Amino acid sequence: MEENRDFEAEVSELMELAPELEGGTLPEEVISAAAAGKSLKEAYSEFRAGQEEIKRQNEAAREKAPVGGVSGSGGIVEREVDDFLRGLCEEY
Repeated sequence: MEENRDFEAEVSELMELAPELEGGTLPEEVISAAAAGKSLKEAYSEFRAGQEEIKRQNEAAREKAPVGGVSGSGGIVEREVDDFLRGLCEEY
């Protein structure tokens, strides 16, 4: 890591790019990339692009999925409990 880095300027640039980060913490990937020498802005931009790609891939996979969701009991047939069993087992 460079000793003469101006982190205040880098943080200012990052806040202009992503004001939603104010008061939060940076993702570990961004911190690692910045420690390796990338600017905070560049590291966060790459992280954000990666997150968008993951989101895009998930949406594409969701569109291709044959099942739209699970409803009710998930296809399990529920039957009524016999009064005799209900008397034997209090959990019914």
